Amino acid sequence: MSKPPSLVPPSNVCDLAAVRLTQQSVRERRAARESLANMAYNAEMTSAREEFVAKDSLVQATTQGKADPATILKAIRTEIAREQAELRFQRLEAEKQGRAKDPAASKNRIDALVKIAHIELEIRKLGAESIDLKSEHFQRVFALWIDSIREVAVELFTPEQVDLFFNSLTTKLDGWETRAADVLR
Repeated sequence: MSKPPSLVPPSNVCDLAAVRLTQQSVRERRAARESLANMAYNAEMTSAREEFVAKDSLVQATTQGKADPATILKAIRTEIAREQAELRFQRLEAEKQGRAKDPAASKNRIDALVKIAHIELEIRKLGAESIDLKSEHFQRVFALWIDSIREVAVELFTPEQVDLFFNSLTTKLDGWETRAADVLR
């Protein structure tokens, strides 16, 4: 008579199953640790990215709410100019190292320069339609206007009246740029 098959597997099969189970659990634990490390890294990078974006000059210019289109266009122009300068730097470094010129990088730089030219034209168009109260040109016109008023006041008033007039005018004009900007909007 033959022996009935044993329900207990031979010991070498048990050992092999235990090794596989151990290897599998080690891999799962390692994967879990790596996953946690990746999650922490991703969270850190997300936080750093959000902070960087919030501090970006262009983002600040557009989110302040008070920035006029010319100011925003100037900020965009500056950012594109920086990017195209970086592209040029990379191209020059590649040439120093004997690497071939990258046509895509050249095209990107040309595109950036074209965008700067378009933005410059838009700024000039806006300049014809808007007034930059803080510009050097406007400040010179304003100074000319005040000097003209002073000359007329000196011709018509006594020195005490001129001083009184300009003290009062200075008080009234305090913060005029903000009020004028509000009127222009």
